Amino acid sequence: MTYPPRGRYEFTLKRGATPVAGFVVRIEPETKTVSVDWHLTGKKRDGTGPKSLGSEVPLGADVAVGPGFVLRIDANGVWLQSNNAGAPFAMTKLTHTSRNFRNMILEVDFENDPSVKRAFNWGSFFGIVKRAYEGAGIDVEFTSKNKRPLVPGPGTAGWTEKQLNATMKKYFDSRPDGDVTDLATALHFYFLVGRNGNAMVPRGYTLFGIMFDTDSKPREGAAIFTDSMQQQIMPPWLGKEMALAMTAIHEIGHALNLEHPFQRNVRPLPVDSLTVMTYWRKLPTEAAQYQWWQAIMARMDGPGVFLPDELTHLHHANPLALFPRGQAFGAAGFELGDDDRDGNASPTKRHRTEKKKK
Repeated sequence: MTYPPRGRYEFTLKRGATPVAGFVVRIEPETKTVSVDWHLTGKKRDGTGPKSLGSEVPLGADVAVGPGFVLRIDANGVWLQSNNAGAPFAMTKLTHTSRNFRNMILEVDFENDPSVKRAFNWGSFFGIVKRAYEGAGIDVEFTSKNKRPLVPGPGTAGWTEKQLNATMKKYFDSRPDGDVTDLATALHFYFLVGRNGNAMVPRGYTLFGIMFDTDSKPREGAAIFTDSMQQQIMPPWLGKEMALAMTAIHEIGHALNLEHPFQRNVRPLPVDSLTVMTYWRKLPTEAAQYQWWQAIMARMDGPGVFLPDELTHLHHANPLALFPRGQAFGAAGFELGDDDRDGNASPTKRHRTEKKKK
């Protein structure tokens, strides 16, 4: 017996037109890994599921998931049955919604400055970000349908930590926290495109991008800063648009709880690791940097721009390790050392920054 096709399978249990529970099953036949999330209507994410079935899940066998629910996987698909007294139903086939494992929605805001939108080809930029994450098994959607007004443009001094926190608060105050038809299946992050982020860093540095992260509100979103990238001198073989897109992919990776490979407390990896989560500019020579970029671009559409253990995390981790305001940054098994805490950040508001010397 073989596994059904790879990807994401979903089912929403309803009483009449009202959702009662949501189930998401992710199957990766190549590694024989299955993970299951289930969420109950009206419950916050930390009060429900998920259940990871790990590797080598027996095909054709009934496996208990959730309160009275039974999952079965066979060559014909994924099936769910409820023995729950409150909502019994016979074995029902789940819908195969995508060959990718997760769905991520990035709600994009641009700073209110015309120079920001003129700075780059944003259609190409977002295409690169989408391509990289879909190559890593994550469907990506960009939207601004719930767009909130930004704080006033910060001017030449750059964005301050206070202004960024105010922008984050406006976004998350507008978001639901327990909608099973929404948060059970999609990762919503806020993504800011700003003009100048240098007010947060010491003189002599340029801030390319950040992941929004505080002790009480981990991993809320990410931002990139166009002025910083325009001021940099890039190698002739690397356009600033590609460099900015890779910065965005890197910062969104932090929001998804991925760390720098060379700063892991557990099994740190070399700086030339083939993942967008490293610092390519730390490589010692331009020839080494060029070789790294060529290898990364060759992986863009598969096996992707992330390492195998990073992919496992993205595909099958507990949603609390991925959802904004879930588990703390570094709590997902990719532990960080203290040297990754930026010296300019306050102890209670640790914006993760990517700093490059001018």
